[in-house]
Amino acid sequence: MSDIFCEAIVKKQPDNKDLMKKVGAIILTILIVIASPFIPFVGILVVAAAIAFDYFLFKRLNIEYEYALTMTDLDVAKIMSKEKRKQLLTLDLKQADIIGPATHQKVRDAETNALKVIDCTSGQSSKNVYAVITKQDGKGIKLLFEPSETMINGIRKQLPSKTVIEWI
Repeated sequence: MSDIFCEAIVKKQPDNKDLMKKVGAIILTILIVIASPFIPFVGILVVAAAIAFDYFLFKRLNIEYEYALTMTDLDVAKIMSKEKRKQLLTLDLKQADIIGPATHQKVRDAETNALKVIDCTSGQSSKNVYAVITKQDGKGIKLLFEPSETMINGIRKQLPSKTVIEWI
């Protein structure tokens, strides 16, 4: 078997929850700016704090997911605002129950109610979303991600018996 290494980066599209956070922060900042003349001396500090809060919130909601496949290890990281990187998890795909398109019947059959779902997708339902169902620290995990074709082929090459190929 040859060595396999490939990476993919997916930008998360803002969902309704993210939009509501942004709108709420902007409305709160506007209210603070309007009320600041009535709060002597402290008003300008409160306005500055509200603007700083908005700035950091908007940066925090700019998210990308990075997937790195090294042989049978899949590393998933969350990158916020292209500055801060947080390692989410590392999965040994040899331990996976099944790997395949999230909508495939075999993948859905492998799901149980006790699975913790970790969604590392762009949020666009039209994309090819794959699922990895496995156990980590004795707990069931369902990882949703959007691998590149190169990554899918690498997983198929390393673990043909655990990979579902066709779409249904």
